[in-house]
Amino acid sequence: MTEYTLGVRRTCDGLIVKPCFLSSWKNASVTRVYRGTTYKVDIRSPGRKANPPVKTLTVDGKAHPASKPLPIDGKKHVVVAVLG
Repeated sequence: MTEYTLGVRRTCDGLIVKPCFLSSWKNASVTRVYRGTTYKVDIRSPGRKANPPVKTLTVDGKAHPASKPLPIDGKKHVVVAVLG
């Protein structure tokens, strides 16, 4: 469920966020530990489309390119993905 529906997927370079949301879902959250780094990921979908792309992604309040993996550094991070 976390890998494809919520879209918090493992890659060789780290986690990426690429959800596959239903149009009726408004938000979801998940905590994942990957390679010693903890991520609290909040996914928000204000629109009403199925499978919307990630419009904005922030890590600890700072913009992060949605196409790049999340940082791996052994720390805790708050990730917010807004779909649209």
